Amino acid sequence: MEDKILVIEDDLTTKPLWEHVARRNFGPGSMDWAVNVEEAIRLFQTSIRKNQPYSLVVTDVFLAGSKTGLDFIVHARSLGQRTPILLISAAEEAELKKSVDSIFAPIEVLSKPLSVPKCERMLEQIFASRENAKERQIT
Repeated sequence: MEDKILVIEDDLTTKPLWEHVARRNFGPGSMDWAVNVEEAIRLFQTSIRKNQPYSLVVTDVFLAGSKTGLDFIVHARSLGQRTPILLISAAEEAELKKSVDSIFAPIEVLSKPLSVPKCERMLEQIFASRENAKERQIT
């Protein structure tokens, strides 16, 4: 199954960065984009129904509309999905990770400003830990 990511971000200026990262790491057509939680939930549920779940969800904390990226995480977890999630915020990484880890663990956090190398290092970390977890389940 092909890896595909869902990016939930209302700042469209970051779209070229995420398109570049997704294309370099997963190939063309490997990214879906949502600007609010309602749209993200629709895409997420459709991927589950089609038995093509996302390999990763990247969400900003603050989004257009009344719901936040944290609301999306609550919804995704309520569906029993263990899709890796990367939370993006302007807040300091360690502080945000400490505050959300107790509720949403496991979750990764990345602080803005974003760059291609910074995003790619985080993807490598997420997918390496996912592969390690799979190997531990096999043995």
